[in-house]
Amino acid sequence: MMSLVLVDPRAIQPDPDNVRRDATDDLDGLADSIRQHGVLQPLGVARESGGFRVVYGNRRRAAAIKVGLPEVPCVVVDASPDDRLIHQMLENLQRRDLNDMDKAEGFARLRRNLARQNPDWSERQVDDAIGQAVGFSTATVRRYLGLRDLAPAVRDLITDGSLTVTQAQHLGAVTDPVNQTELAELAVERGLSAAALSRAC
Repeated sequence: MMSLVLVDPRAIQPDPDNVRRDATDDLDGLADSIRQHGVLQPLGVARESGGFRVVYGNRRRAAAIKVGLPEVPCVVVDASPDDRLIHQMLENLQRRDLNDMDKAEGFARLRRNLARQNPDWSERQVDDAIGQAVGFSTATVRRYLGLRDLAPAVRDLITDGSLTVTQAQHLGAVTDPVNQTELAELAVERGLSAAALSRAC
């Protein structure tokens, strides 16, 4: 059940576990848009300790504070903390503004939560449930989860968009992190296709 309310953005607590790691980076463009047009898409908030905490919309909250808005529209999400994470993932996935490593970390959090709630489930059942919750195939969920096992420098290339998930999924076959990183950098430098990178791996 959800209801719409107007809330002072300064009275809304940010989400410390937001799946978007860059939630308050580079707010100038968003702040200018909000200054001109207001907040067009409500924030998602949950009631907490007599106030509110962000479920989704951390950047909109920060930008609204930056431009001095007295209140912002918010959808009150009446859900458990685990269900709030699903709301947060869906909102960001549908808007396509999570980078691929953020998606991977979000899926990992969902996996931990579901595994804790359902200790008798197999790993496949957990991943199936994640896929059903966010509208992705199990194979896609696992492709993203596999990104977390790659070398740090490779993960950085994925984060900044230099390397796609389709390319990066093949790098897991290379166990040595130095070789893995060199192949990833070569793929970026030469613009290798996923198929070419798969052959190289």
